[in-house]
Amino acid sequence: MTSPTESTPTPRAWFTSWAQNFRFHQRIPTGLPRLPWTSVFVVSMVWLTFMFHVFAGGISLTYTVKRYHEDPRIFSLITTLSVIIMVGPFISYISDNIWTKIGRRKPFVLIAYAAGAWGMAALAFLPQITTFLQPIAHFLGLPSLTEPILLVAIIVSYTTLMDLQAPLEPLLLECVPPKQRGRFFALRSILGSIASFYFYQLLWPVYDIPLDIISWMGLPANVLILTGEQIVYLIAACLYLISCFIIVVLIEEVKRPDSPNKRIQDLGVVKFAVSYVKDVFMTKEIYPFYIVMVIPGLAGAVWGSLDAVMKTDQFLYTKGDMSLMGLPSILLSIFILSPFAGWYSDRKPEIRNSVLVLIGLVSIACFASVVPYYSAVKPVDSASLPDIYHCIGMSLLVALGGMGVFVIIVEIVSRRSDRIYMRIWISLIAIIKDFIMQLCFFLYLQFVAVDSIPPITLWMIMTQTAGSLGVMIGICVGPMIYEYIPRNKLGTVLAGKGLMEGVLRFGVGMLGASWVVYWSRHIHKPDHATYDYTSLYVIQMLLYVPAIIAQFWFLRQVLSGRIKPSGILEVDIEAKNHFINAEKGSDSETKAK
Repeated sequence: MTSPTESTPTPRAWFTSWAQNFRFHQRIPTGLPRLPWTSVFVVSMVWLTFMFHVFAGGISLTYTVKRYHEDPRIFSLITTLSVIIMVGPFISYISDNIWTKIGRRKPFVLIAYAAGAWGMAALAFLPQITTFLQPIAHFLGLPSLTEPILLVAIIVSYTTLMDLQAPLEPLLLECVPPKQRGRFFALRSILGSIASFYFYQLLWPVYDIPLDIISWMGLPANVLILTGEQIVYLIAACLYLISCFIIVVLIEEVKRPDSPNKRIQDLGVVKFAVSYVKDVFMTKEIYPFYIVMVIPGLAGAVWGSLDAVMKTDQFLYTKGDMSLMGLPSILLSIFILSPFAGWYSDRKPEIRNSVLVLIGLVSIACFASVVPYYSAVKPVDSASLPDIYHCIGMSLLVALGGMGVFVIIVEIVSRRSDRIYMRIWISLIAIIKDFIMQLCFFLYLQFVAVDSIPPITLWMIMTQTAGSLGVMIGICVGPMIYEYIPRNKLGTVLAGKGLMEGVLRFGVGMLGASWVVYWSRHIHKPDHATYDYTSLYVIQMLLYVPAIIAQFWFLRQVLSGRIKPSGILEVDIEAKNHFINAEKGSDSETKAK
């Protein structure tokens, strides 16, 4: 006869048993010295949701707001309102110090992703929700509820809760060991390209077109009519729900004995506030991480989502042309650039000088071949693209040339520095490369392009050139900063980084939007558009100066030994202890037998 304790499962045991029934893959614990690649792929699926939200909650949301307000300062302000109520940095810090029944980071990510699903679904049916709530508002004596008011309320509420996803990056990096992170970042890049492909190639061309969804399945027509805009938000909501399922059922946070691992109720408001300020703002050892993680990113933050608005409103590209223009880049990133960069940066095979010279010659030949190719196939109408096969052919030549340049950069850096410093050197080179490319774009638009409108084919080649190198270098240097942050300090560092970055990005975004208005009113206004968005290149180039200085300073700190690769050393020690314990266990079993 079994005791009541044995016959009645505890709530935790019941939850584990319930979750087992829905598992389609082995559980993925944190802190392992090596992870199966199928597990890495499953973890990356959570990142796919985040990447698709970049388009749904970024570009798509910008055009939704733009439907009610044309002023770039207004829709830049509305889309960044979550900065006013910033909870992410505090959550990131808390996740370093607590432990719950399902982990220390998982609960917050789950709440954030559930809020993301709700917010995306609400944006999809904004007019219907407004119509439903209008009588209720009148009955309660509230002011008239309009779509713009409800839109702002939805954005502020769901983005505020979305800030709870701050521990997402530490959670994923604790699952994937450092020696696999190069290929992990490559896989993330591939999934980001897939999200881009789905958004730009399938949904962007029909963004403003009503589609009869039910008729596709052979059912009666005019039952469910959705625009491409609504479908974007609904897909994002579904991805959030799928990711919640993966986080709950498959990812398992392993409790570390050397971490604080307190209960949330044990933190205390006053004690938490004091420790937060002390750990986040008064720990000098983590200041270098703030500098190198926040300052370089501000140059790109000045654009926000105005890059897409520049192409549609100022360059007069249609959404269909933008989709076709981005197709070669997406395909090359998925099948060639990202897999190659991830493998090469992780494995770094030896290359002889003769082979390196040959790679350089092939790279030059590829870039040189683009010029006659472009001259031969460019359409008479500068607003039109050539055949898709020619677009892919030109982009492939640019990508192969970029691969050669990437290999040469990595080889030269690795030969002149220790392998452990390779990513830092390349990150400095990447920022300098970005500065040069943006300067070339600005000079071309201001002094060469007719009325600052580039031919769409030439713009495709230029952006492909920058993008090919950007994808590979980004994958190579992506894991860099996390190799120097101790694992139990990831949340704390990201807390300070999130707080500073949020405030600065908000300020830089509003600066960029205000600069566009000022430039268009007092310096130059295009004949065919209200605003000159190309003026943002000026602010971007100015912001690259402190970015280069910050990256160079961090490199000096590492080379002088003031900053050590704690993340790598810590995992190596854990791996060694893991194998030692495994050997002791096998010896004990042998002796027992």
